[in-house]
Amino acid sequence: MLYLREPNGDLTFVGRAGLRRYDENDVEVGVCLFGFSSGKGIAGESLGAAIEFGFRRLPLRRLVCVVRPTNIRSQKAMLRLGFSFAGMTEHLGAVFRFYEMQRPGKFAL
Repeated sequence: MLYLREPNGDLTFVGRAGLRRYDENDVEVGVCLFGFSSGKGIAGESLGAAIEFGFRRLPLRRLVCVVRPTNIRSQKAMLRLGFSFAGMTEHLGAVFRFYEMQRPGKFAL
C-alpha cells in the first residue's frame, strides 16, 4: 500500500505497488494510483523499490510489466526505469504493451 505524507504528518492512501506472479515463468511489477496522486513521482519511486526488492531477494531472470496502450505516461515511466518494450500481448482478456527488464549485473545470481 502506498501513502503520501501530508505537511501536517497525516498519511493519505494513494494506491498500491509491488510484485505479483504474472504467469508460471514471470513476475510482474506494477502500480495503481488514485488519479489525484498521479504526476507526483510516487509511481517511479515505488516501482524502483519493488524492482530492487525483486532482484535482490528473488532468483528472477527478469521482471515484466504490462501497460494499456492508451497509458502514455506509464509507457514513458517503464522506459525511464530501464524496461524494454517487447511487443503486444493479451492478458486477462485485454491487449497490453509488454515490457521486460533483464536482471541487471549489479544483482548477479
